[in-house]
Amino acid sequence: MDWVSSLGEFAGGGVIPLSMYADNGTIWNVSGAGTETQHPQADFTMKVIYDYSGTLAPDAVPEPSAGILLGMGGLICWAWRRKAVKQKLYSSVAQ
Repeated sequence: MDWVSSLGEFAGGGVIPLSMYADNGTIWNVSGAGTETQHPQADFTMKVIYDYSGTLAPDAVPEPSAGILLGMGGLICWAWRRKAVKQKLYSSVAQ
């Protein structure tokens, strides 16, 4: 999805109307007294007013893999160095 071209719709100012409606019905059988009914309803209306005058091109965002690869590289170098030091230590002790 080309999200940069989609942002063009929101350049400048405008209003986005949002509305939501929820309805639920429940019936209970009450022994000896018949039934009881509950019917809750909710309605919500909102307007989002926006004014976007920035650039539509995103700034450079680093990939999460860059940090992971640098961390793995550092761990490999640390393990390699540790192994080299241990081998040097053991070879000097063995002589």
